[in-house]
This record gives sequence, structure tokens and C-alpha cells, in this order.
Amino acid sequence: MNGTADRSLQFMAGGGKVGALMRSHDWSGSPLGPPATWPQSLRSVVGLLLESRFPMFVAWGKDLGFLYNDAYAEILGAKHPRALGSRFYDIWSEIWPDISPLIASAMAGEATYREDLPLVMNRRGFDEETWFTFSYSPVRDEDGAVAGMFCAVAETTQKVVAEKAFRNSEEALRNLNATLELRVADALAERKVLADIVEETDIIVIVADHAYRLLGINKAGQDAFAKVYGGRPEIGDDLRSLLSDRPHHLAQIKTYWDRALAGERFTATDEFGEYEITGRVVDDQVTVVWSVAEDGKMLEITMKGKLESATLITGTAKLGDVGEGPLSARRTGDAGDH
Repeated sequence: MNGTADRSLQFMAGGGKVGALMRSHDWSGSPLGPPATWPQSLRSVVGLLLESRFPMFVAWGKDLGFLYNDAYAEILGAKHPRALGSRFYDIWSEIWPDISPLIASAMAGEATYREDLPLVMNRRGFDEETWFTFSYSPVRDEDGAVAGMFCAVAETTQKVVAEKAFRNSEEALRNLNATLELRVADALAERKVLADIVEETDIIVIVADHAYRLLGINKAGQDAFAKVYGGRPEIGDDLRSLLSDRPHHLAQIKTYWDRALAGERFTATDEFGEYEITGRVVDDQVTVVWSVAEDGKMLEITMKGKLESATLITGTAKLGDVGEGPLSARRTGDAGDH
């Protein structure tokens, strides 16, 4: 380009790759004709969009010849560079039913705006769901008539998809919370029923963790422990500390605890208690079942047999044979017999 031609095309100077493409493009097949014939109003818009880094295009004349910048070329995908100078309809025929009313409004002199408009585009050889926020504005020629339309556009597909995913995750979380709340409520109700049963039964129930910390004990268990060893345990107590002043008994009972906490389920027969409490021996027998929970974290000691107050206060509890059901303590003698 030299002389007058060079000066007439100065509006195409710069503009990155698309600007260079415009300057070297063969315009003979475009409805826009050669750039030297373009009106000043079109040249001004082209100069503006070529210098912008925001996606923009202008569609001019009755055939809406299409011009755009580098940023908009990214939106076109595989439609670039053949879209340059082509008819608007030929470029975006797949979305024409969605955008043609907006184009008609702009060409009638009325600007339009859409936010996150969904469009199914084919710009890479396959259909894809996309979303765009954009405005269509009328562009007037030197006589004041609308000769074209200008668009500033931003693709919002990633934002919309992320928001949808977030809403879906929120809904899934709400559903999960509702399900968990129901399960927790059911579990608490079941636990309360179980706790009431355990608390009211005469069968001794003691639950401890691997650190021998007491996680649960019913009244029967507290009463029996107090009668046999002289102290009344509470939830949270360290069972080893409760028997620290009785090393012989601690070693004896810890042997069973360790076996149960290692995962073994068994029934033990042994003598427990303090003869020195009253100086009298009463031969009573009950069954104790030692077991560990399925997660391996808790020891459960179930003593099957009602330990009668008079017997346990004054004597030694002796663990006996396993029966088919709860065993009653059998008293073989009283204080006067020993």
C-alpha cells in the first residue's frame, strides 16, 4: 500500500493478528467490498475494535458483513479466519433462531442486552452448550441511518457451569444433611431405647476403649464394681487407675481386658474381689462374657447373673459356668458357714 491507499487504510493499523489478516485479506468475495470504499463510520468502529482486547465485532450493511478482533477470534474457534468479511448468517446459522430477533431490534435502532444467554454452538466440529453476556447496539452511517450493528460480548460458559455445579452440590449437600439428620435422629432414638434397656437391666454392662477409659457402664455395673472392689466407677474413669492400689487384681483383670481388646471373644471363669473387705468368703458364681466391638476400639464386659447385694457386699464374686441364658448368682453358704 502506498500513498493515498496507505493513508486510507490507517484505521487497520495495529490490531494484532486479525488486523494483519484484514490488511492482507482478499475482499473481492465479501459483501463489504474493498476497505478503501468503506464509509468513515465503519472505519471508526473497526479501528476501535481492533485496538480493544475485549471481544467485539461489527456486522455491516444489508448482508451484515462480519468484522472482529483478536479476542473475538477465540470465541469463533474453527470458524476463524474464514469468518472474516463473511455474512453474519453464514457464520452463526446454528444460533440464528436465538439471535435474529436481537439483531432485528438493533438494526431497527434499538439496543439490546442479554446476560448468560444459552446458545448451542458448533465452532469446533461438534455441538456444545455455551452461555454469553452481550449487547447489540445500532451503528449509524454519515446520514444518521442505521447501517450496521456493534457487539461487545463475553463468554460466560465456565461461570455458568461452575454455578450450576455449585448449586447441584449445595442441593446434594442439603439432601445428604437431611438424610443424615434422619439417620442421626433414628440412631439417637434407638440408642435411647437401648440405653434405657441397659440401664434398667440387672445384667452388668461395662464398655471401655483401648486406653481402658470407661465409655459406658450401667447402674448394675457400677453397683457390682463397688461391691466387689470398693469403688464406684463413672464414665470417663480410667479402669487401671481405679485398681491402681490393688496391683494383683489389676493384673488379673487386665489379662482378660487385653485378650478382649485384641479381638478375642471368650467366656472366663475366675475369682474376683477382696476377701479383706469383710474377712468373710461367700462362694457365689456368675458368668462374665468378654468381647470387643467390631471396630476393635471398645471392650464390652457383660456379666450374666444378678449379683445379690447381701452376697457381694460381704464376699468374693466367683465367675462360673456359661449357661444358655442369664445365670442367677448361686449362694452356697453364708457367713456362718465359713
